[in-house]
Amino acid sequence: MNWKANILKILSTIISKVIIWKYKPIVIAITGNVGKSSTKEAVAKVVGSKYNIRYNELNYNNEFGIVLTIMGVDQKGSSSKIVWFKHLLRGLKIILIRDKNYPEVLVLEYGADRPNDIKKLCSIARPDIAIVTNIGDIPVHVEFFKDIESVYTEKANIIKMMKKTGSAILNYDNEKIYGFRKYTQGKIISYGFDNDADVHISSYKIETNDELIDSKMYIRFEYKNHFAPFEIQGVLGKGFAYAFMCAISVGVALDINLLDSLHALEDYQLLPGRLNLINGIKNSYIFNDCYNASPLAVKNSLELLNEFKNNRKLFIFGDMKELGNFSEKAHRLVAKYIIDNNIKIFVGIGEKTKFTIESLEKLDFDKNNIYYFNTSEEARLKVQDLIYPGDLILIKGSHSMKMDIISREIAFEPDSIV
Repeated sequence: MNWKANILKILSTIISKVIIWKYKPIVIAITGNVGKSSTKEAVAKVVGSKYNIRYNELNYNNEFGIVLTIMGVDQKGSSSKIVWFKHLLRGLKIILIRDKNYPEVLVLEYGADRPNDIKKLCSIARPDIAIVTNIGDIPVHVEFFKDIESVYTEKANIIKMMKKTGSAILNYDNEKIYGFRKYTQGKIISYGFDNDADVHISSYKIETNDELIDSKMYIRFEYKNHFAPFEIQGVLGKGFAYAFMCAISVGVALDINLLDSLHALEDYQLLPGRLNLINGIKNSYIFNDCYNASPLAVKNSLELLNEFKNNRKLFIFGDMKELGNFSEKAHRLVAKYIIDNNIKIFVGIGEKTKFTIESLEKLDFDKNNIYYFNTSEEARLKVQDLIYPGDLILIKGSHSMKMDIISREIAFEPDSIV
């Protein structure tokens, strides 16, 4: 075991646990295969309106990120021994000298790339409130699990390890996730589009505008006998609607009024590369969704595109990684989503998108509107040539495919892509 791993073990097994024991923050833990980061941001908005909170930055959802969040240090990480020993000393200081400003609530995103990851994170910070977002038919990060059921089993650990007096916030629209309720004696709060969910959406609409950037999402939330309309500009799609329902459900668990929760969500800001709607060259519009990709996330993004009836649609798609033996099946499945949502032009980038192209051709997608490139760098100039005024373009792929190269190439303000 190298020096960095040794320090991490000390931080995670001793210092972080002692900090949690000493300060007793409410721990809100979020897991799932889709929507964790968006949900974390929404929960932080709602809970942060009433409590002093801290949450892990970006997607730092592994053991390093959780430990550093608990200690309140820079989460960007460093290989420097000096930096890591400073982290160690800071942790000890927080234990020895009471920090009057230590957060009342920690909002933590728990990732699981391998079996037992969730157990490990819960052993550091056991949840008071546990949220499970969604898991697709072919989950992302399935590469190191023997099958899809193993992914569900791993995610269920967040409910099994939740405190007995805690609240489990479960996706009612996913039968297997809602089934996790059997693993706890705590309070169950369900959410979803189904009217039988505790927190549900009874009305959902994307209202497009001639100037697409001004498009809005309208939602009517309901909880018990209370309901409230909500609208937000530029934050579009059912993925965000689910994130908002999770945040409202946390509000219910913490006795935050529904209207107060919605008021806090009015200030919700999109994370970079998560369905950011921006102006493109030639008076086009771009959904910059290039941060990462999984089959369910691709489906959700394409369905959002289909809400815009008056625009020709282009899909620039990079390989989805970490799917292991399910990779071919997943990339072929995307072809059906493309057909179902009226995509006109398809550009595949990466070896795995060849499966998507083969399936598109079998589904009689116009071969003249299919393009293939090995890398984003090779594709960027051709993509620019394909665009016409008024086009709506979705750019999506796994982070390692560097799809942001395409986004910068065709954005009206390239410097806005971060």
